[in-house]
Amino acid sequence: KEQDLIQAFAKSYADRIICEAFKETLDGKYGPVDPSNVNVLNKILHLHLLSTLEKDLPTFLSSGLLTSSQAEQVVTINRRLCAELAPSALALIESFGLPEEMLQSPIASDWIGYNSYDNQGELQTKDEFLKVLNN
Repeated sequence: KEQDLIQAFAKSYADRIICEAFKETLDGKYGPVDPSNVNVLNKILHLHLLSTLEKDLPTFLSSGLLTSSQAEQVVTINRRLCAELAPSALALIESFGLPEEMLQSPIASDWIGYNSYDNQGELQTKDEFLKVLNN
């Protein structure tokens, strides 16, 4: 029980550090930030924080730190932010400058299908795996 509390505290502390660093970045502490990006970056920050909160809603509810109404608001706002960010999804992904081969990897397009068989950590294709399996 005590170990769970220590791990939860460490996770919360890391979330706080991430939030503070993100806000400092948006405030220009580490260099200029294009003002046209501030709105979408704030939404991403809030989405991250709300998603983190949503993962632990049972804990917050059982400890009395949130009411059921507040928990519903967390979920509702989280879904709204996802919908608002959806049109920017491609631009956000492209902003990371990932090489095309990473975007075209088997797991990038159909991760459920990719994980439906033992893919040997991408060392084999599904056909190669089935050939080995059938021999």
